[in-house]
Amino acid sequence: MILKIMEEDWDVLLILDACRYDFFEKICGEYFEGKLERRLSVDFCTLSWAIKSFQGHYPDVIYVSGTPYISSKHEFDGFRGSKHFNQVIDVWEYGWQEGLGVHPRIVTESAIKVLRTFNSKRVIIHYLQPHTPYISNELFRELWTAMEKMPVWILMRVEYNLITKNIDKIINILSFLFSRVGLLRERVALRILLGQLFLGNPVKNFARKYGIEILRIAYEQNLRIVMKYAAILCYKILKENPSAKILITSDHGELLGEDGLFGHYNDHIYTRLVPLLRVRNVKISDDSIKKFDKELLRHKIKKLKYKFGWIG
Repeated sequence: MILKIMEEDWDVLLILDACRYDFFEKICGEYFEGKLERRLSVDFCTLSWAIKSFQGHYPDVIYVSGTPYISSKHEFDGFRGSKHFNQVIDVWEYGWQEGLGVHPRIVTESAIKVLRTFNSKRVIIHYLQPHTPYISNELFRELWTAMEKMPVWILMRVEYNLITKNIDKIINILSFLFSRVGLLRERVALRILLGQLFLGNPVKNFARKYGIEILRIAYEQNLRIVMKYAAILCYKILKENPSAKILITSDHGELLGEDGLFGHYNDHIYTRLVPLLRVRNVKISDDSIKKFDKELLRHKIKKLKYKFGWIG
């Protein structure tokens, strides 16, 4: 069954970017109790998923975004997040770290603040993981850091300036010409193609360098990292509101060598199959909660030091 997330019943919706159903099913019982369903995503990349999933305006929804594609500042292929939601919190902008992307800790901290500030709103929290970069792997961090400097990725993160507008104009022209001759039906497909030409396929590059088995281990480790933080977030939500309706799902899946394909550049069963978990309870240790709370307090103190110029 195709998953139309805005037709589901939820108070809080967690999106784990590029999360495969089979990997999620394998480990979700270590972190959560609930009803797990296997669903088909409406598309196989984030931008197309967003365009198809959020066609209206949702004044009761706050979007906490770890991905540049859902943004209050940038418009991609006619989609600007701020046109569809009450607010978009651009965690991808202030939380980006070289070689790590947006760490799930930062997304979780931002989500907790939003949930406490806007307690009458529904909230979508979009984690970047298990999408690349694979943050537990030092070797891949080096590879990703180098690729971050490529033009297409930089354009996703800078202000929406003249360069970005010119890129969009080029995409518009090429999309029109390609569609006229039947090469590409969707504008998003051209953006994906250009991204691969300039940036390459980071998942394929990783597999080529380290092998498919190491790739799958790195992907699962990324998923475990984000699942731990998602569990911490759900624990805190349910502690304050035991009746909260929490769903965990993904925008799309990921290819890890099946049929010789990698990433999410192809419409394939593994890029479409996603989990839908209706959370009933959380399995997380007291030590993990205490460690997170200490981290949160430490970062709050650090921000205060910078705010008041106290560095001693």
